[in-house]
Amino acid sequence: MKNKITYLFAFFAFMSASSLSAANNSIAFVQGTSQPCTYDFRDTTGTRTYTPTSYYWDFGDGSSTVTTQHATHTYAANGTFTVTHMSSDGTNIDTAYISLTVNCPQNKPLKARFSHYAQDTIDPYKVYFTDQSDGNPVSWLWNFGDGMTSSQQNPVHTYGSGSFQTYTVSLRVFDGTIHDTISSTVTIKPYDSCATFFAYFNFQNQNDTNCKEILFTNASHWSATNYSWDFGDSSSSSSANPAHRYSRARIYIVKLIASNARCADTIYTRVVVRCRTCYTVNASIVLQVDSTTPGKAILYNYTTGAVASHYWNFGDGQSSTQAAPQHTYTSPGYIMLMYVATDTLNCTDTAVLMFQIDSSGNIKRGLVSFSLQVIDRTNGNTSSIKQTDANASRLALYPNPVQSQLNLKNGSMHDMSIVVVNCLGQAIAQLSIPGQ
Repeated sequence: MKNKITYLFAFFAFMSASSLSAANNSIAFVQGTSQPCTYDFRDTTGTRTYTPTSYYWDFGDGSSTVTTQHATHTYAANGTFTVTHMSSDGTNIDTAYISLTVNCPQNKPLKARFSHYAQDTIDPYKVYFTDQSDGNPVSWLWNFGDGMTSSQQNPVHTYGSGSFQTYTVSLRVFDGTIHDTISSTVTIKPYDSCATFFAYFNFQNQNDTNCKEILFTNASHWSATNYSWDFGDSSSSSSANPAHRYSRARIYIVKLIASNARCADTIYTRVVVRCRTCYTVNASIVLQVDSTTPGKAILYNYTTGAVASHYWNFGDGQSSTQAAPQHTYTSPGYIMLMYVATDTLNCTDTAVLMFQIDSSGNIKRGLVSFSLQVIDRTNGNTSSIKQTDANASRLALYPNPVQSQLNLKNGSMHDMSIVVVNCLGQAIAQLSIPGQ
């Protein structure tokens, strides 16, 4: 498998108002994250047809009002408040209301609470404790149940290795007036199924003069006893932390299988072996297709270091020495776009992009042509994954949208190997699809 794409979906939660009344819907607000019980209020343009010159905020809790366009306010008590915002240009006035429910732990009476977790994958005896108490405690006293204590707010405690057992942990908090205490059991135990087992590793170059030798550091589950490395160049190793010297600089897909008597797990990682005589520049480029001219490439240059000159080879016989040029392709075919940055010491670094120009003159990105829709079977919501253009590999995926089964068809003359991974890089499945 030459290319592997992992889609990560990040979900950002914003508070929404239970009611919003305004001619232009000009208020947005989000809860602050750095200070407790604090909210950031923002006035947005919306469909407002005039330019305001004055603003007014009333936060609904009897505090002082604010006359700036944007405002930040800390609530000293919990409850439901009507926030009023007005904007005016001296002639026109627009008013919006937000019903905001504040339920802040710091505004509640003192109540001891805590959570804990163990990094079973690294050290099952190390437990991370997090204070989640209501109120405003100023001091903390932890008793870990093994004779050890701590006065930190969020301590990390390592229990003695050996037999796995249960401890009673207590937290006592004090807010300057009263105390409150809570106790909970913490069980130190090994993993109980292969679902918690995973393979993982880090890597780095040996040094600048021996740049083709890569040091691999195993960071797999603590109980792994056997390791099988495939370095992507027909070489392998069974060491826990091997060092491997590649014959040439390029990109390799390195595979690690970590296992013990019960479980095995596999991870694939892209390893870039890069060698240069000096390291004062790092070439980095991005291509954006013009929205109105599909054959026009808008190139962005994010190269870092002491760059003295630029050279672009557009792959169609044309070139440029501009820092960030634009180029229009007119003939169909496969393109290797190359950018070379030269530094003040006459050292170079190169970045390459591969893509195709179709028969209509459009820039096609990627190696496969498909778009997917992910359907949430719980509530029926449908999310679209951005389409990846180009059909050079003739890989077909159907049906679209996918609900329970996805079919893959290889229409090329070459065999394909497809690895399905999750966002941690863990291999979930590996499929071999013969040509035709």
